[in-house]
Amino acid sequence: MACNKHNNKKLITPDYPGVECYIINRLQRELPETNYYHNVQHTLETITAVEEFAYAMSIIGNELILLKTAALYHDTGYIETFTNNETVGAKIAKDTLGQFGYSPDQIAIVARLIMATDLTHDPIDRFEALICDADLEYLGTDRYYECAALLRRELAAQDRDFTEPEWLDFQINFLQQHRFFTPICRETREPLKEHYLQQLIKLRRKYQ
Repeated sequence: MACNKHNNKKLITPDYPGVECYIINRLQRELPETNYYHNVQHTLETITAVEEFAYAMSIIGNELILLKTAALYHDTGYIETFTNNETVGAKIAKDTLGQFGYSPDQIAIVARLIMATDLTHDPIDRFEALICDADLEYLGTDRYYECAALLRRELAAQDRDFTEPEWLDFQINFLQQHRFFTPICRETREPLKEHYLQQLIKLRRKYQ
């Protein structure tokens, strides 16, 4: 994704403010009301995290714009489907970003970064690592329990109800399997995430 200083091709600076306004408006209008977690607030928080992590990793210019664009689009797939939403979100990006001055190469990068937010995906470079961590950075923040409760409510609306022990098992398993990829998240998010994991394990023992 890095620019080649010897490349004579003119760099295209896309209209990020324009596309941000367009997508936020679409999300507000078209996301299901039952998206209690995967909603506009989560999208904006992901963009903010991208900016924080990019600053720490000295990522600027068009590279930062493409990362923010991917964060903006990464949950747009929920407009159409609750499962495999990344594929739909990438398609929405491919169908609309050209209107805002994004080149075909830039659109391809954004689509790849959206697909990288699939929980089963292992990042292949620092840009994918950054957006993966931005998407789930709440796991190591003081918003963890609030976001987890919203996710539980959202899943219940999709007929995925949990008993309290089942929910604790679900969260424990997720935290145990999850890992942060960027140095900044390992330093600033991992300790609190581990603290929450130990709290959940203690709570789960009460049901044994």
